[in-house]
Amino acid sequence: MGPPTSVAEIESSLQAVRDEYPGAEVVTSTFDDFIRDVEPVKEQLPVVTAEVSHTIVAGIWASVSKNPSDDLAGRRATLGYMGRLQTR
Repeated sequence: MGPPTSVAEIESSLQAVRDEYPGAEVVTSTFDDFIRDVEPVKEQLPVVTAEVSHTIVAGIWASVSKNPSDDLAGRRATLGYMGRLQTR
């Protein structure tokens, strides 16, 4: 899974959300616009005080099959880059 690769995929995803939440206005937005819209009602939103897992993993590290540390050469390169590989 990754970012959408076509307009049809985006439209399909939006329709799936509309189907799940009938009557809701489902729109696309930028993060800045989202924050701007939330700002006036932020005091009405719940505050999470418990530990939550990290949900944003970006880039190649999010893909187990593409993660270079999954193979021996990748592990060596990654560990070497991080200064943890001892060479003889």
